[in-house]
Amino acid sequence: MRTVKPDQLIAPKLKSLSLLNVHLFEQQHKELMGLLGARRTHDVGLKSLVVRSCQVYTLECEKEFKGLVKKVIWEDVTEMGSDYDETETEEVTDSEDEYYGFGYWMF
Repeated sequence: MRTVKPDQLIAPKLKSLSLLNVHLFEQQHKELMGLLGARRTHDVGLKSLVVRSCQVYTLECEKEFKGLVKKVIWEDVTEMGSDYDETETEEVTDSEDEYYGFGYWMF
């Protein structure tokens, strides 16, 4: 997430992020890792990340988050498994974009 100026991050004062009841697929995980890494690189890293009652594509995500965020709270997180059908949950239609008022999936 960036503004017009390439080195200016959006929400630089954000100190903690909570994810609740989220399906964190591999692609979204990679995007989140990129954002967290960029924030840390620009000295605006998060102090805490809460991942609660979520499903992740692999439980190894916790270790990766701990490498980028000072404090990670990991509660009631389950692994999706290889048979999970990502397309049913991940797809967003244009009508849903209009309803929520945004055209990009954000954390």
